[in-house]
Amino acid sequence: EFRRVLFRSDRAAVRRKYELASRDAMEPDLRELDEKLEDTIRNTILPPAERERYDQLRRPLELTAAR
Repeated sequence: EFRRVLFRSDRAAVRRKYELASRDAMEPDLRELDEKLEDTIRNTILPPAERERYDQLRRPLELTAAR
């Protein structure tokens, strides 16, 4: 039973290692797709009058330190 548990743990560790590597490898492609989607939404779907508001909503939030 101990060997079985140890084997499962080792298999899970190997699986996590490759899942992380796979995600890291996909990141640039996913970022590019996201940029294309954002461009399509902003410049094709939204009316020109709504684009400035969309840009405001897309800006990262400014986080302030908790006091």
